[in-house]
Amino acid sequence: MGLRAHGGARECGPGRTAGSIYAECGLSLTGMPLEQFLHDPPVPVDPAQLGLSAQGVSTIVDERGIKHLIDLVGAAHYPYPADFIEEARVMGVSRKVPRTVDLTGLTGASLLILVHAKGSVVNAQAVSADSGLLCPNARHRPGDDCAGLHWVVPEPSGGLTHRSLKSGPYELTPRRTGLPTPMFQHALFMAVPITAMTVIANHDGSVDEAAHKAVSRAGVPVSVAQN
Repeated sequence: MGLRAHGGARECGPGRTAGSIYAECGLSLTGMPLEQFLHDPPVPVDPAQLGLSAQGVSTIVDERGIKHLIDLVGAAHYPYPADFIEEARVMGVSRKVPRTVDLTGLTGASLLILVHAKGSVVNAQAVSADSGLLCPNARHRPGDDCAGLHWVVPEPSGGLTHRSLKSGPYELTPRRTGLPTPMFQHALFMAVPITAMTVIANHDGSVDEAAHKAVSRAGVPVSVAQN
């Protein structure tokens, strides 16, 4: 059995759906710092070119021939990439995968690649120059485009120093009044290994056969969970 993410309430809902399939990464169990999985700096993308829509997951194949899952994280549930990242720090990553997605060809080298509408700051240099930017990988300085901008408050802070999630609060880097307003664009902000493909059991404890057959096509560990 692969490393598992936690079930339960997340920003996207009160719990996982019975009979559904989820791609998981049990980040909290790997022993690797979460920051190693961030695109730093983020990589701007055009969602339409990647076949992404507001709902659902797609697949892409990289230049090495490795197949990956790619998912557009909804800004309605996760207004900022840091919301998703900090939830993952506590609970791991768990993303619902439609049964229409062909999981054949996924391997231990496959990744779950995550995109957000506010994944990159177009005017990063101006926004970060005097922001107190903290680079999560200690490779960038204020004035650079950096994943650390995910934690800079998009609005003048007014003393705000944290955001509260269902998984708990996290600290922000307040953006001082007078700095330019960030302009955002879609970008790859995070990519994690797929440590398990999980089917959520029905309420009576049974397992949906079609869902289990679908995940069995993937060359990654398969599991069944209650939530």
